[in-house]
Amino acid sequence: MEFKWQSGNLGSILQDAHHLRQQVFVHEQKIAPELEIDQLDDQCEHLVVYLNQEPVATARLRPSDNHQGIIQRVAVKSSHRRQNLGLALMKEMIHHAKNKGYHQLVLGAQESAIPFYLKSGFQLADREPYMDAGIPHRDMIVKFVPDTKR
Repeated sequence: MEFKWQSGNLGSILQDAHHLRQQVFVHEQKIAPELEIDQLDDQCEHLVVYLNQEPVATARLRPSDNHQGIIQRVAVKSSHRRQNLGLALMKEMIHHAKNKGYHQLVLGAQESAIPFYLKSGFQLADREPYMDAGIPHRDMIVKFVPDTKR
């Protein structure tokens, strides 16, 4: 398993991320393409997980205020689910965020994915459920002490 990071919105890593996101969000979940690809990609760091050189999972990390990162667009290729790739992806996201000095990460979880994010170390935030792209979501958070040994 190989993890590749890319900042901004140019390059083959982002192309692989977009391809995975299109498969999962647009084709499987029927989310409108104009909601999936937005203007925030250039502000984010993108992570793609490769297995035997094939892109199989992705997520993006967007900086926010007060040493907080926002994880978005978490997707695992359908043929590679239930193989702990998602957990490896989240572990890498958390490790990377700690090394960058973030104090916490937040994300908007589809309600069906809440057990996965709980297993990844996130907790439900106080905010009430809400709809995003026609899918029920809940905010989740993980707080940590950043790694000061850089």
